[in-house]
Amino acid sequence: DPDDREKLIAAVPTLDGISEERKRDELVNIFERTNLDGALKDLMEFGVVARVFPEVFKLKDVPLSVPHTHDAWCHTKQVVVYCQQLMAYLNLAPSVDQIHPRIKYAGELLKRFERILKDFFEKPLTIGRSVYAVLIFSALYHDCGKGVILPVEKNGRKGFPKHAKKGAELVLAR
Repeated sequence: DPDDREKLIAAVPTLDGISEERKRDELVNIFERTNLDGALKDLMEFGVVARVFPEVFKLKDVPLSVPHTHDAWCHTKQVVVYCQQLMAYLNLAPSVDQIHPRIKYAGELLKRFERILKDFFEKPLTIGRSVYAVLIFSALYHDCGKGVILPVEKNGRKGFPKHAKKGAELVLAR
């Protein structure tokens, strides 16, 4: 509903008055219970990503070289969606509507580790905190350093020197 969308967008600045713990808990609920492709599109559109994940927001419109076909934000969103699909395929996350054929193939290769993976992902970090949610946060932040590192052209390809180190610093600060 367009009215609801406008109300949501108008409410985003009030997120600053909400505790970090509450925001974390709500994000974990989103990560664990929704289709992340749609959720991340909405979170970006409503302005939540810019407000809550400013390091990730900076990936929007950062161009990447071949073999990437999208900007760094779309790439990151796809990594998150593929993580969700893989976990769903392995029955370690709620089911999703579609699973990419390459993700199914990867899932088949991982089936022999099913018991180990189940043991690992089913053990909560603490009460109400899953390892799966940490995986999704990790996927969301995996390239965040590219949003603040200037690209360097080498052999016709764009690179982001030390973006992993910078990303680790950003995650630690977050």
